[in-house]
Amino acid sequence: MSFIEQAMNFRKIVIAINESPLAPFVFAQSLALAEKKNAICKIFHCIDSSSLSYYAPIRSLTSAEERIQKLLKIYQQKAKTSNVSAEFGYEIGEPGRAICNFAQRWKADLVIVGRRGNSGLDEMLVGSVSNYVVHHAPCSVLVIQGKAVEEKLAADNSANALLFNDRYWIEED
Repeated sequence: MSFIEQAMNFRKIVIAINESPLAPFVFAQSLALAEKKNAICKIFHCIDSSSLSYYAPIRSLTSAEERIQKLLKIYQQKAKTSNVSAEFGYEIGEPGRAICNFAQRWKADLVIVGRRGNSGLDEMLVGSVSNYVVHHAPCSVLVIQGKAVEEKLAADNSANALLFNDRYWIEED
């Protein structure tokens, strides 16, 4: 096995999922790689603490946790259907930092994240989880570009591409 093959021998993959329209595509790409590498996956989501309601934090958190658990279970079932071993987890906090800490605790070989494609002022105001992960992860990082996915989906009229336009496409299987 060459040096490059050893370096690309990903066995433990963290799939960082959010609730964006890009998430199903990030997951599908991650699943394809995990299948090919015979890797085990941790499907991970961070509930952004800054998005929780200041006036009703417990109710807001409970609602977010229920929604995320349901979504992660759907992704886990999709992985199982594809014969990929996967578990899921979530944390509450700052997403970039939480993803990196989770990857370090689990001793991941690879983290896969999506990127919206914001730049300049938008990125400065909103922040960039993918940028944080690229610079702070304890392992390799694969970034799935959002703009490229949107262009591909817009150009592709196949049924599979149309399924990706709905972030809950997995439920339709």
